[in-house]
Amino acid sequence: MRWNNLAAIIVPGVLLIAALWGLEVTGADLSIQQLFFSNESQSWLVDKQAALPRLIFYDGIKKLIITFGLAILGYQLYRMCVDSDPTDLRGLRIVLLSLILVPAVVGVLKNVTNIACPSALAVFGGNADYIGLFKGLVNSAPSGVPNYRCFPAGHASGGFALMSLYYLNSQSRLWRIVWLLLGVCVGWIMGAYKMLIGDHFLSHTLTTMVLAWIIIKTIAMFLGRKTVAQ
Repeated sequence: MRWNNLAAIIVPGVLLIAALWGLEVTGADLSIQQLFFSNESQSWLVDKQAALPRLIFYDGIKKLIITFGLAILGYQLYRMCVDSDPTDLRGLRIVLLSLILVPAVVGVLKNVTNIACPSALAVFGGNADYIGLFKGLVNSAPSGVPNYRCFPAGHASGGFALMSLYYLNSQSRLWRIVWLLLGVCVGWIMGAYKMLIGDHFLSHTLTTMVLAWIIIKTIAMFLGRKTVAQ
């Protein structure tokens, strides 16, 4: 395993831990979330039940990503029938596996971390006490009703999985960066919507983004895909 490949996995993980620690120590995670909540009306900036935002930023965008994944699968099967060059197909395989594994891994973590959503907290009209992320992860259950499933951010995982487009064949580094930034933007659009309706803290979405890149990079390493960044 080349050192720069290993560093591409370790460094983001270390930076993520440092960022999460900073958000918790400074109270920034909670302070940022309070910007999206009205104490007077006891409501979030965006109503979770509002049909149009949900259609665009939840149901619609999720269906588009699923459709895109199916299209990638179909195109890959077609290419395997007409042109079996494995090198040319590796980029497609990285994207397809990322679209599957990133949401799957995040989903598993959501089931075991037992971290409450902002809307479940007493400070935002719920019943649970606010517990810092690190303290919450080592406790068997947060204060209040157990079995929360809010960390990391699951909805945004599909968007961040699109960062794998970076590994598609391209003639220039510029286009790789464009595809990477597209995945980052889509992920944060999806994550921001969930923050605005009270489902996630900033730290939840940030964690999903970094985890997504680590998973994508690991997939690329196992498939032996060389890029201009390596």
